[in-house]
This record gives sequence, structure tokens and C-alpha cells, in this order.
Amino acid sequence: MTVGCRVMKILMSGMSWGKGGKEAYIVGLARKLVELGETVDFLTVDYPMAYEEEMVERGCKVHHVPQRSESPRKHVRAIRLVLRSEGYDVLWSHKTTLSSVEDLDEAKRLGVPIRIVHSHATENMGNMFTAVMHSLNRKRIKGIATDFYACSARAGEYFYPAPVSFEVKQNAFNIHKFSYDCQKREEIRHDLGIGESFVLVHVGHLSPVKNHQKILHVFKEICEYKQDSTLLLCGDGDLRESLKRLAKDLGIDHRVRFLGVRNDIPAILSASDAFIFPSFHEGLPYAVLEAQANGLPCVVSAGLDERILCVANATSLDLKEDNKRWAEACLQGKREPRSNVQTLVELGYDIDTESSAIRDALLERLSFESHSGKCL
Repeated sequence: MTVGCRVMKILMSGMSWGKGGKEAYIVGLARKLVELGETVDFLTVDYPMAYEEEMVERGCKVHHVPQRSESPRKHVRAIRLVLRSEGYDVLWSHKTTLSSVEDLDEAKRLGVPIRIVHSHATENMGNMFTAVMHSLNRKRIKGIATDFYACSARAGEYFYPAPVSFEVKQNAFNIHKFSYDCQKREEIRHDLGIGESFVLVHVGHLSPVKNHQKILHVFKEICEYKQDSTLLLCGDGDLRESLKRLAKDLGIDHRVRFLGVRNDIPAILSASDAFIFPSFHEGLPYAVLEAQANGLPCVVSAGLDERILCVANATSLDLKEDNKRWAEACLQGKREPRSNVQTLVELGYDIDTESSAIRDALLERLSFESHSGKCL
């Protein structure tokens, strides 16, 4: 709906081509904010952007700008043109590193009232140049942003030096979408030809931080206990071929399914019996929250944000524990007879509640007055 004399205009930056947790969070918020009557557009260096077709159909503009690596000058000029021509009230910059803050710099220069920087990472995932630039921009972030968000306390500490005060925002999502569905379980198992086998699943980009090598070694141990087992790997990335070779070397390639990027993750989770997530580091991973909402027993690496363990059948193990211990934990977990949806709603992960609260806070900051008819 409109507030005052016009709607709030929000520009989201930080979307990439991949359908990872960060992208899911951004798009989930955008969907709800659009439904609430606000304007949400996107600024991206990737083409196509993840969920681009859907967002355009919802009335959002997607502004593609050149990569900074191609031409820093053209990159900045393109950002400046978008901001100058559209007149946004809010720039919401979602980042895994502060190595590039041109969007925030230009938004400040052009007088965008609210400039949010939102941390989605706890450690450097780039090269040495990325680390150096992150450190430099971290020192000046207080001067270019107005609001400081993070997906977890650790993510905030990674981005913001004292005495910058930041808000932890839950990685809210459409929880009900991930309710356990016994019919979908049967359909997926039939489609994949996996019958009644024990199914271990992982959802995540095929990248070093996700530690897929550990997953394959753990699954090999599981096959020692249960020969009729299947591993489903949802996601894609540069490690796909090397992981296929490792699966073959371990003699389990006939039991491992590389499913690529899927649009039916809730159904895949319903078809599974246990979820494994041995990442080296994360912010607050969506995939684990979604698996818990579905009722799956989850085994994740210790050291991740403790808030990630929301339900009784989710546990953490040190990565130093041997593969046999991880395999035992995966096999011993029991699927909840019902989904854990209500538990996650009570913990604040519901996207409807979170998006409405954020919208109200932004509108208050912008001094929109829905009843007086005053405008900015």
C-alpha cells in the first residue's frame, strides 16, 4: 500500500547469479516488501541475476552495472547514474566483504537518506587483496553507512569495529514452505529411483568453504553401516568435477547424486532422512534452518553461530571428529514426526513478521505519515 503520498523506494545491492542463502534472504524480503506496497529494485554486477525473471514479473527493476574488475570508473559511473535517476529512499547493501563499498559511497554522495550495510559473512572468503580492502573499508564504514545489520553476532564483529553498534537480523524465510510433506517424499524418491534407501542430503554451493570432501568421506562410512544409502548434493559450483572424481575414488559414485541447483528444495528435504553441514565457517546458513523446519535431523560443524541449532534433533560436531563419528551422528538422528515450523516461527524466523517490522522501522525513519498526508 502507499504510505503518505508515495511508496518507499528501496534499492537492494549484493545479489549474484547464484541462488545461495544470501540471495534467498534478499529475495524473500523483496517479495514481502513488494506485497506490502513498497518499491524494491536491484543493483547487480551479475547477468542474469538470481531470481531476475521472477523479480521483474513482480514489477522490480534490475539495474546491471559493469564489474569493478572490468573498469572501476565505469562501475562507479553506472552506480551513480542509477542512484541519481531513480531517487531511492533506501540503499540496502548486502555483503560478504567490505572490499567494495562504491554503492554506499555514491549513495552518501547523492544524499540517499538511509544507507544500510548488511553483513552475511564471518570470515574472508576471497584473496589477500579482498582481505586488505575489507580491512581498510572497515575502518571507514561508520562514515558512509547509516545503519549496520548482520546475520549473526560473529558476522557483525567481522564487519564493524568498536564502537559501531549493529543489529542482528534473523535470516527470516518462508518457514511454512518447508513443512514436511509425505506425498512429496514419495514423489521425489520415485523420480530419483531411490526407493526406501537411507538418504543423506546437503544443500549448498560446491565451494571449498562448504567442505564437501568431508561429506563424501562421511558418506563412505555411512555406506559401511547401510549399503543401501544415497547422498543427494543440491547446488553447483567449480568443485563439481573434482568432487565427482573423489566420489569415484572412494567407490561411492554410484550412490552420490549431484542434483545441481534445484527449485524444489522443500520436496528434496522431505524425501531425505538426515541433513549434513560440515562448513568451515558461515554466517547463519539458511540451508540448516530450512532443514530444521522440515523436521530433518541435522549434523553441523561446531563453531558456527550457536543460534543455528534451533530444535532437539539438531546437533553439532567438531570437524576434528573422525568421519565414523559423523556418520554415526547422521544415522542416529530421528526425523521429527511433525515439522518444526512453529518452533522457528517462535524464534523469529518468519519472513512475514520480520519484513513487516523492518518496513515499519524504515518508514518511521523516513518520517512518512500515513494519516497526515505529509510527504518527504
